Amino acid sequence: MVYITVGATASEATFEELKAVVTAYAERARKEEGCVGIGFNVTGLKVTVIEQWTDQGVYQWHENQPETRAYANKLRDLIVQPLEYHGHYETRMPLI
Repeated sequence: MVYITVGATASEATFEELKAVVTAYAERARKEEGCVGIGFNVTGLKVTVIEQWTDQGVYQWHENQPETRAYANKLRDLIVQPLEYHGHYETRMPLI
């Protein structure tokens, strides 16, 4: 599994647009093969997106799609602080 969190902080002027962009992204990405789930949390002017994907290959495919790249570029236009990106790639160790 791949777990991703992305925090995006907007200004008061861009907050509603940020929420709309994140909502549209989540609705689209949830339909992609390999997406286990995407949700988000709102705290003040910060939106934190939480994603779960079946594996790293599927996630990399998703990241390279034109729609995902456009979403990331749009986020950068709307935020007032650098994106907070955290990824965890689960690996399985064979039992001996």
